[in-house]
Amino acid sequence: MGPQPSVDEDLAEGLRGAKKSPRNFALICKGPKPVKLIVQKKPVRAGELTKAKTESKGTEVIVGTVEGDGADHVFSVVGEVPNVKTSALKEFISEQAGLTCKPRFQSVKQLVSVGDDEPETGASQSNETSSSTATTTKNNSASEQETNESEAEESNDLAEARQKLLDALKGLMPTLQKVIGEQPGRRIALLTDVDQIKKQVATDLAAAQQAFDTLVASLGENNSGNNESAEGSKVSLVKLGIARVEWRTTRDTAGADLRKLKAAIAEEFGDDSEQAGALTAAMKTLDNLTVEVENNLHEQLDAILNAEAQARGPLVKAAKATISKLTTLLDNDEVMVEIDDNEFLPGMLVVAPLKKKLQDISAAIG
Repeated sequence: MGPQPSVDEDLAEGLRGAKKSPRNFALICKGPKPVKLIVQKKPVRAGELTKAKTESKGTEVIVGTVEGDGADHVFSVVGEVPNVKTSALKEFISEQAGLTCKPRFQSVKQLVSVGDDEPETGASQSNETSSSTATTTKNNSASEQETNESEAEESNDLAEARQKLLDALKGLMPTLQKVIGEQPGRRIALLTDVDQIKKQVATDLAAAQQAFDTLVASLGENNSGNNESAEGSKVSLVKLGIARVEWRTTRDTAGADLRKLKAAIAEEFGDDSEQAGALTAAMKTLDNLTVEVENNLHEQLDAILNAEAQARGPLVKAAKATISKLTTLLDNDEVMVEIDDNEFLPGMLVVAPLKKKLQDISAAIG
């Protein structure tokens, strides 16, 4: 009999805890297939998502809350229900957490608040469970300090993201007051939305950002002036924070792969005098493409994240121009369109990951 797969104790504990009270979840998928599931009481930080997505090689992140009732686990999301088969999620949970449950997704307008009103584990446990917990604690003690330092750093990032969202909400107030002046009947509903966002910022940043985006959209329907301030207010700080980190990793990987391709071509044709001219031209082309890929988009995204809400408009326009230029390069350059899975380095992917991250960034900045 082969070795049993290791159980994700954190996932198992989170799912069991969801039977007592709601938990936050982040489901990472590769296409329709689940590859990582995080369930915990505290909000799932951007750094956690980025690390988990990279390690699991996932392509999509789904966040929300989960509540359990007996064997049922209801995964709630804002917006459309994800294209993930519940049978696949059930099998994944069984494999990873060693639990049998019946998961299902539901779409909600607003996620429930995840409180912190009871400890993650019960007061009484069997001797076997206590022994297992003690062993796990001992095994984890070596990395505890590193984990705490990482969590402290990510906590600072989360606090900064919360403040930026509050600043964005403050910057939206003149537009909101204008709409209220023109449509007094919306006053109570709009002010209620603002109060709800302020409360959610402290407990569920992703839900607060979603509510903020919805509020901006509702105001935009009645204020169609497409000025730079309005454009800057469409930025999703949470999504942009994640996309910025992932873009830098993807960009650096693409640059390294282009250099590998250059070396492979040089090795193949370096001794062929008849190909000398073509080889020189190819090397120059790859050098130019590397420079184009390793541009300043990352710095532009940093500037958007660090700017006051009222000042984001011009920065967003500049980033969009860079994204447009890069997208045109990836779609139309005669070398770029042939790079993925090329004959020199089969399996190498440069263009597809870059295009996917550019799409993510575009969605984040509106």
